[in-house]
Amino acid sequence: MKLIIGGYAQGKSKYGEARFPGHILYDEANFSLLYREAPGTGIRINHLHRIIREKLEAGKTEEEILQEVEGIARNHPDCVFISDEIGSGIVPMDPLDRRWREVTGRILIRIAAESDEVIRLFCGIPQVIKKELPAVRHIFLIRHGATPGNLEHRYIGRTDESLSETGRREIERHCYPICDAVFCSSMRRCRETAELIHPARIPVEVADFRETDFGRFEGHTYQELQDDPAYRHWLRTEGTIPFPDGESREEVRERVLEGWQKMLKEAADRENIALVIHGGTIMTLLSELFGGNYYDYQVRNGEGYSFDVSRDGICSGLRARSYSGGSGDMEPSGAANR
Repeated sequence: MKLIIGGYAQGKSKYGEARFPGHILYDEANFSLLYREAPGTGIRINHLHRIIREKLEAGKTEEEILQEVEGIARNHPDCVFISDEIGSGIVPMDPLDRRWREVTGRILIRIAAESDEVIRLFCGIPQVIKKELPAVRHIFLIRHGATPGNLEHRYIGRTDESLSETGRREIERHCYPICDAVFCSSMRRCRETAELIHPARIPVEVADFRETDFGRFEGHTYQELQDDPAYRHWLRTEGTIPFPDGESREEVRERVLEGWQKMLKEAADRENIALVIHGGTIMTLLSELFGGNYYDYQVRNGEGYSFDVSRDGICSGLRARSYSGGSGDMEPSGAANR
């Protein structure tokens, strides 16, 4: 539950709409229809102070109004209440106005005490005055959709390809978890995938999450490279040596882990976090966080993994996930191209 407060015409409604675009809006005009919403639905209740006024005028007691508000919070834990602050200034002469001011103030105190976040708007600028950090953050790793080069089994690293039509359709058919933060590589195929998966959220680009630079092998297939001595030597080392004129695994590791730390810092207050990144980035990150063979973490386009990160940085609960069928487990595909 969240509470947005502030004076009259300070930008509360616009902030609530921008911050919680997927929440269904209710105010004094349609509040009576709220009971129709299924439990768990994200809702945004605007003009709570006016709703309280109408209920007082209808003869409701403070306790009855409070019970209704608490019932909404129980049925819709992710709800957002938006209200004017009406407790400042001269004490009203009218008894109803005085009671309205006092009741609204006490109800807002109760809501603020139970909220995990309280934001005050002043001149359109949000000020966070209460924030509870989640004990555990849920991370969803998603490999970008297929590009033309992926479909042809080419090494696609620094080449900034867009999604293919096939890749776009596959992403649109998949079912991905709802997240309150979305991060992606700065490469086009990841940005496009993130925008398809979470159209209501602007993805935060992390350049350090970009794919490996394959150097001389970039854009080629196994068949085109199989007679190249440098490629055969690279295969014999199981990819542990640097790509000719490209990156080494250690170089990729250093920047990916730097990007990981930047992401954790920026998303410190978020609970469900999606990372739309590359196959090589996923393999690098998971082999470092969970150990095991680098190639054990290969994954198909549009699929990925999930795991939890505690507040002190301990990772646990790694699961391979198939988003094509919802949230079920899957086996790594062993796809060679990134």
